[in-house]
Amino acid sequence: MIQIKFKITEFDVIKWRPETIFINGAKPKSLMSRKNQKTITMLTKEEIIRKIEKELKDDKETRDHLLNLWSLSDDGLAVNQLPEVKMSTKAAGDAGLPNFFCYNNYQVQTYNTCGQAVIASFVDYLGKNPYNLNKTYQGHDGKLHFEPNQILSKVFNDFGPNWPWQNGVTVRETIMTAFKKYGINNNEWYPGTFSNGEDSKKELTNWIANYRLPVVVLVDAGKPWVGGGAFSLHWCVVYGFNNTMVHIATWERTMSVSWKDFMDAWHCWFLPWPNNFYQIRAWS
Repeated sequence: MIQIKFKITEFDVIKWRPETIFINGAKPKSLMSRKNQKTITMLTKEEIIRKIEKELKDDKETRDHLLNLWSLSDDGLAVNQLPEVKMSTKAAGDAGLPNFFCYNNYQVQTYNTCGQAVIASFVDYLGKNPYNLNKTYQGHDGKLHFEPNQILSKVFNDFGPNWPWQNGVTVRETIMTAFKKYGINNNEWYPGTFSNGEDSKKELTNWIANYRLPVVVLVDAGKPWVGGGAFSLHWCVVYGFNNTMVHIATWERTMSVSWKDFMDAWHCWFLPWPNNFYQIRAWS
């Protein structure tokens, strides 16, 4: 379940986009969210570091990893000037898909493999079959899917967790590289430093409504609806929404949570930019 973008010992894994503009000494702003979501408290970098040190005073490993991330981080603006996306899927005016099948974590007792579950789910949904597997598994959506252990073991062997911390971590580059290997187009989107998430919310809802395609998101697993531990993270899929709720697929089930609760988890406040309100979009 626990997923963090950076490698501490190999920081060169971070590939800054050429269209990303960096700014130094960026100051947060207290911004009010939309009517149906709460205000997200914006903290300075120094305040976040102090909060991490206080709340993780008895967990040296996690504390040191997070503080190292912040020591290596830069401030920056949102991704911009993404290439135009041309897809065979016609734009739709509704708010996403009626359902989405997401595989469960593989070897959940040994490794954190929500990243691999997300990869396998998009391989399945977009009609790819790189391992020539049969679809014999009856999913909760009423459709046939790959046998979970078969597809997940294949993805795990080729694109497994690649940072050995807290039972393995899948960095975002791994997910994007796997999509490319499996013939799936993809790009990422993230806001600027100290964003309150409104720009990411707009990107997310426009993408889902216009193209009827799900989106990979990184959320704070410590929030109650996610069900993980504090200061841990989880990859899952947003496949639809309405004015009050967000529809999410994870752990071979679907759920709907309020925008307020979703934005709070999507914030991932304890991680430095660009991991806050982060999303990966994929299409055939």
